[in-house]
This record gives sequence, C-alpha cells and structure tokens, in this order.
Amino acid sequence: MDTEWTRSQQQVKPNKNETQYEKEAADLLKRINKKPRIFALKPYLKYIAVLIGIIIGITAFYRIKTIHQSPVVTYSEIRVKNGENRLFYLPDGTEVFMNAGSSIRYPSHFSGERKIELNGEGYFNVKKDPAKPFIISIDNIDIRVLGTSFNVKAYDTDELFYVSVASGKVQVDIENAILFLEADDHLTYDHGNGDFQKRKETIERTASWLKGGLYFDKTPIQTVVNELQRIYDCNITIEADNTDEIFMYGEHENINLESVLN
Repeated sequence: MDTEWTRSQQQVKPNKNETQYEKEAADLLKRINKKPRIFALKPYLKYIAVLIGIIIGITAFYRIKTIHQSPVVTYSEIRVKNGENRLFYLPDGTEVFMNAGSSIRYPSHFSGERKIELNGEGYFNVKKDPAKPFIISIDNIDIRVLGTSFNVKAYDTDELFYVSVASGKVQVDIENAILFLEADDHLTYDHGNGDFQKRKETIERTASWLKGGLYFDKTPIQTVVNELQRIYDCNITIEADNTDEIFMYGEHENINLESVLN
C-alpha cells in the first residue's frame, strides 16, 4: 500500500491545455445535442396570403367561365287532353302533330343529340341535321332519324307499338333487334311477347288520324276501346268475358262516336 501511494503522488497533474480541451469538447457536445431552430414563417406570411389569394381567384374565374359555357338544361312537357289534337315545334324546328291523350318531354335546347320522350301518338317532320341525330325514347325502344317524316304510336296503355314512315329512313332499336324502315314501311311491335312485323303500308292509312279517320289491322279490341276513349273523351265498357282473342280490322271516317260503334 505504501508503494502504491508513493506512485500515485508521483503521477503528472493535467496541464492547462488539457483542461481547456475538455471544456471545448463539452461545449461542442452541447451544440450538437441542441434542437434545431424552427423555420420562422412570420416574415413570409404576407407572401403566402397573396399566393393563396391568386389561386382562389383563378379557381373562381374558371368555375364561373365553365358555368357560363355549360348552361343548365331545363325540360318542358306538353300534354294533349283527350278529345284534342295539337301542333307545335321543338327547339330545333322539328314539327310535331300530337294525337289525343299524348305527352312529350324535351329539353330547352339540344346539344349533341336531339333526344325526346314520348307517350302517345305523334307525327314528326324532323328538321334535318346530320351532326345531331333525332331520337325518340319510349321505354326500352329508341327511334333514331336524321331528317325524315314518320308517325309513331306508343301509348303505355296499349299492347302494340307502331311506326310508319312517310319519307326518309328510320332506325328502330327494340329488344334484341335493330330494324331499318323506309318510305311506306310499317312496323308493329307487341310489348307483351316481343313479336314484331314489318310490312308495306301507305302512311295515309296507318296515320289516318291526321285526317280524322280510323284504321285498324288486327288491332286488339281493348286497344280500339282505348283509342275511342281518347278521341271522344268518354268511357267505354266491354261486357264480353274474354277479349284476348278479339281483333278489329278496317277503316272508318270517324264521323261521330255512334256511327263508329255501330
């Protein structure tokens, strides 16, 4: 123990330079461990506010411009009462003559395609526009034309649907089939079973209602009754038990209801 004590007393004491080094090392360590300063936004807030204002202004400008370029489309509906007929024009100049108990729905202006909805009967003299096809939508049926004259009969209360072409060409899209009609072509389509028949028949007969007449060709008796009720604004009751197999044929001048019934 005496030997070790003597040796310890003989060790060299740290000089001033070593003590200074230790201090500098400690200061350096403190700077290394110190958290980084947070970036001060305050001096740049006014520039950020100006930038946000510019972005909002540009966005609002293009939004207003888009609204003006794409006006809201409104729809109009025309209904014809029983016992009446009506002639009017669509926004594109197409002439429509509607039969009793019919309705039509169409936009305030046409863009792209000219599409309308029909429930009833109407004679269309379509304004020609190759860039905008004219389409009549009836449930699951579409009638497409470019410029032509034709008659459509499609009441939601009737079993049968008819298209008769006076001039031009007409495309009829029905379920599982696309049919093309030309002048004097007459199409009959049965909603119930999907059967259809295409034959030659003059528009004067198939659209005899335009001159006040009646025309039936294997027309179900209930469809005949529906038509007479619309034309004369009356109620008709059939007393027969089973009318499914009763069909009507023929033409009539339609002078008055009594003569028609007789």
